Amino acid sequence: MGAGSLRYGRRLLLFLGLLAPCGAMHAQRIRGDVLLADSATRAAGMIVVVSGAAGETIARALTGAHGDFDIALPRAARYAVRVLRIGYQPTLVPPFDVAAGESHALRIVLNGAPVVLARVTVRGESSCRLSKDSGQLVARVWDEARKAMTASQLGAMDVPLVAQWIEFERTLSPDGRVVRRQLIRSTRGATTHAFVSLPGDSLAQVGYVVAETDGTRYFAPDADALLSESFAALHCFHVEPGPSGHANLIGVGFRPAREREGMRDIEGTFWLDRETAELRWLDYRYTGLHAVAADAGAGGRVEFLRLASGNWLINRWHIRMPILLAPPGRARNPFGTSMSMGQPRLRAIEMDGGEVTLVLRKDSVVYRATGATLLARITSGDTLVGTRGGVMTVDGTNYGAPVDSTSVARLTPVLAGPYHVRVRTASMESMGAPPAEFDVEVKDGPPREVTLTLPGAVELLRGACGEQSTKAAEALLYGTVRDTGGRPVADSKVTVSWQSRFLVAPGGGYAVFTQARDLVTDGLGRWRLCGVPRTLPVTARLVDHADDQRKATAVVRLEQNQPLV
Repeated sequence: MGAGSLRYGRRLLLFLGLLAPCGAMHAQRIRGDVLLADSATRAAGMIVVVSGAAGETIARALTGAHGDFDIALPRAARYAVRVLRIGYQPTLVPPFDVAAGESHALRIVLNGAPVVLARVTVRGESSCRLSKDSGQLVARVWDEARKAMTASQLGAMDVPLVAQWIEFERTLSPDGRVVRRQLIRSTRGATTHAFVSLPGDSLAQVGYVVAETDGTRYFAPDADALLSESFAALHCFHVEPGPSGHANLIGVGFRPAREREGMRDIEGTFWLDRETAELRWLDYRYTGLHAVAADAGAGGRVEFLRLASGNWLINRWHIRMPILLAPPGRARNPFGTSMSMGQPRLRAIEMDGGEVTLVLRKDSVVYRATGATLLARITSGDTLVGTRGGVMTVDGTNYGAPVDSTSVARLTPVLAGPYHVRVRTASMESMGAPPAEFDVEVKDGPPREVTLTLPGAVELLRGACGEQSTKAAEALLYGTVRDTGGRPVADSKVTVSWQSRFLVAPGGGYAVFTQARDLVTDGLGRWRLCGVPRTLPVTARLVDHADDQRKATAVVRLEQNQPLV
């Protein structure tokens, strides 16, 4: 670690939790079926909440593919049940008694009263005291967000889902425009949670960003933390209009109810679909950080997805963690506290995240992520520079793709983000020219083609031979030695020669001055020579190692406007 730098340790746990084994069997239970308003269609993916006599939540479950549920109860007592459905008012079951050892059966028909968000007019309403009985607009929208988060925590009682997901660690340039390094891991397992963070009560006590002796630790809120009483108690909520280009969304914004000394909190927005009231994603930002870290976008996103089976899951998430470089000789944390002389600089941005790529129920595919695609059309405005044998690679990753016969390189699937790509063709490889470099942005959604134009011959000559080789009289000659079977021959001797001067002597006769260069082919049989004159015949001879006899000869003549051949 360099002097004055600040190391950021990762404590965000990005993994999918395995389904917990069933607990001990209880003597009393509530079993039942949930039906839609037509009293015939079974309702999968509904949230069944069992409450005690004082209104406290005793247990929750998600109905299975056939609308069934089975909930164990801790004791004989009086209970009430309500069924939560995204976009609809709760369906309430009047309180009833469950005796010791009893298995109480219920048949619940959902009411058809929708939650209307489509016509909501956003106004400056705010609340720091939300309750489940509140009739406020803020509470109404927040309650829909809570339903989706609750459903993402639960697993149905029937066949568990099996998911495949990737996790990634990225290092971005300080401006966030290029991925410098990327590490991807793939995992598969039974799942209910997308990622797990500290409990809500712990986050309320220590905050979301904690400076420690070995680095700074960022924590992201999971569904458990966001649904905790401590989160609701420490934040104020308000309704927001949809972001630019998303008029179909309505938001529940939140911010810390008060500043707490030494505590770093989060603020952000839950975005819901106005028509269906379904939760789409959460954007959040860390508060109380130094302006440099805040301006770098310290925060993250959590995206929610409703499956065709009725289940909900967190299908994509990421967190951005700015790394600050302190002024020389001074320690610096992201809060800007102490030693404030001089401004810290942004060294890089660490980004961790993940994405669910496949969900199965038994052998049936419930969800498959298509992934982003990079389509790059490789072009050249110079007839001397072709795209044959081209390859595109992406810095900091293991992504790579050949340039096909239509001059297109296709990478799929690719994690969305900014990348620095390199393109090298067969001719560029042979002449020793560096690859052409480009910055590209990969976005989710339908593939969009980008055009990458290769440098011209003069620029390639400069890259292969240096600035001095752009002189009008000099060019680059390159080639390959192959045997009669077409295989490249390494360590072969090639002599390139040309007549540098031709003089007529006084009284008759003449003198010829010849330049010659000896070259040896590399492991792929390639050789190249810079500083070759134009407009003069140039001879390349292959010399046998054993008897130094000429085996093959080629004569070329570079035209005045021909920088390489």
